[in-house]
Amino acid sequence: MILHISHNDLDGVTCGALTKKFIKDVDNMFCNYNEIDAILEEVSLRKYDQILITDMSPSQRAESHLRRDRGSCDRPSRNICLDEGRNHDYP
Repeated sequence: MILHISHNDLDGVTCGALTKKFIKDVDNMFCNYNEIDAILEEVSLRKYDQILITDMSPSQRAESHLRRDRGSCDRPSRNICLDEGRNHDYP
């Protein structure tokens, strides 16, 4: 299962429509820029194999949380952030 988090503007919602069309097992979540860190700190990587972030970038604190949470999982996880200004592939 993939969690897709995107900005709640037109291009962010378009990313959500495309993920629903081309990826079967995906949960879409839309939020404002100031909400992404709290969402990432609350989400459990035990439920999701991958987190896809489009049209926004989390803070370094939230990125660190993802790395720590990933390390506590029994299965490998891969988190990817795609934003116009910053693209990351979190190992």
